[in-house]
Amino acid sequence: MTPESHVKKEIKEYLASIGAYQFWPVQTGFGASTVDCLACINGCFFAIEVKRPGTMQATPRQNLTIRQVTAAKGIAFITDSLERVKKFVEDFGTGVDLNPEGIHLSKREKQIYEILLRNPNGIETDALRDRIYARDPDATCQDKTIHVQVHQLNKKLATIGKRIVSNGHFGGKHGSCGEYRLVNVPAPTE
Repeated sequence: MTPESHVKKEIKEYLASIGAYQFWPVQTGFGASTVDCLACINGCFFAIEVKRPGTMQATPRQNLTIRQVTAAKGIAFITDSLERVKKFVEDFGTGVDLNPEGIHLSKREKQIYEILLRNPNGIETDALRDRIYARDPDATCQDKTIHVQVHQLNKKLATIGKRIVSNGHFGGKHGSCGEYRLVNVPAPTE
C-alpha cells in the first residue's frame, strides 16, 4: 500500500464512522476531472484532494476544481493526513451541538454565533478570527474561512429570523476589513 493509499483508507474509515456520504471517483480520462473524494457531511459539500504525507502540492487541474467548489460555497481542500480532514470536518461539518434555539450547528458555527450574541454592537473581523482560533496554535485560518463559515451559518439562522451581516470587504488582495453583527430579520413563512 502506498503512503497516499494509507491516508485515503484512514479518511474513508473516518468518513464512514461519522455517517458521511462519500464518493471516490476513479479517473479514467473521460468526462470532467475532479478531486479524490466528494463527500456530504451534515448538508455540507466537501471536496478533498489526498496527497502522500509531507506533500501538499495539487496539479493545476485539481487546484481549478478546488477553486470552483469554493466559489460555489462548498468546502474544498488538500490534505496529507487524517488529522487535517478531521479539523475541516470539525470546523465546518460535524454539527454536533444544538443551541437553545434548536438549530443544528457545527463547533465553529456555534462559536461564531455565541461570540456575536455577546457582542450585540458587532465585532471586527480580526477580533472574531482571533477569538475563534486563539487556542489553536496550528491554525492557518484566513478571513475567507470565517466568511465561508458565516455564509453557512446564515442559512441556518434564517430559519429563526436572524442573520449575520458585515459592513466590510472580505477577500481579495487587500485582505479583509470590517465587522460582523447579528441582526433580526423576518423569519420565512410557510
